[in-house]
Amino acid sequence: MKKILAFLFLCMLGFGAYIGWNLYGPSVSSPEGKYFYIKTGASYDEVKLALLDKKIIKTAFWFNKVSKRVNYAKNIKPGRYEIKNGSNLINLLKTLKRGWQAPVNFVITKLRTKEDLAARVARYFETDSTTAIRFLLSNDSLAKFHLDTNTVMTAIIPNTYSIKWNTPFNKIFQRLKSEEDKFWTEERRQKAKNKNLSPQQVYTIASIVEEETNKQEDKGLIASVYINRVAKNMRLEADPTVKFAMRNFALKRVLHKHLDYLSL
Repeated sequence: MKKILAFLFLCMLGFGAYIGWNLYGPSVSSPEGKYFYIKTGASYDEVKLALLDKKIIKTAFWFNKVSKRVNYAKNIKPGRYEIKNGSNLINLLKTLKRGWQAPVNFVITKLRTKEDLAARVARYFETDSTTAIRFLLSNDSLAKFHLDTNTVMTAIIPNTYSIKWNTPFNKIFQRLKSEEDKFWTEERRQKAKNKNLSPQQVYTIASIVEEETNKQEDKGLIASVYINRVAKNMRLEADPTVKFAMRNFALKRVLHKHLDYLSL
């Protein structure tokens, strides 16, 4: 009798250890690229199949059991999740259910056009380029930011932005615009005003200078040339503005015939 009880005890102990390992053991694998993405509106089955397809979990059995226990099917949150190799099922579901996303570090260095911005956003976020460009080409959408389709790109400041992957484009743009608002302190606005320049004009001149030279020592001189042209209400007629008007940024030499294109 004692042997039977001992055997049953060992069986129960082994079964308990088996359950514990499946729930708390290192049964979760990191996906290729480190991140797991859940699209907006994804169903429970879609999430589960994606986890299996990317070999993050080995079997659906325990995932189903724990998901049912924590009611995950009714708490699916879209986003970009960092899945660490060797994590456990409990932590995986806790991360997904609570929406503990890994934000995107969205780096902006140089963007020439609205199309460039739309394409870059679509590359890093859930939203697509069509949605982005539709917003950027809508004066109604931009009016609340005191911008229009001609000035919208002056709101984009080179920086690194931490933004959640599933953020809608209007919210992404709002985040970008907030950085521009921070940049234009009262002191900087006053400096621009002292030269009879608006923030948009400063941005335009700075963009031209960046296109024309990489030499730091030449930038001040080049900028002063265009500041003087603005002061005299002259067209800038800079090579970069002609390239922009032509949408041909690979153009090596700007000739007189190219000036027929409408540029600043």
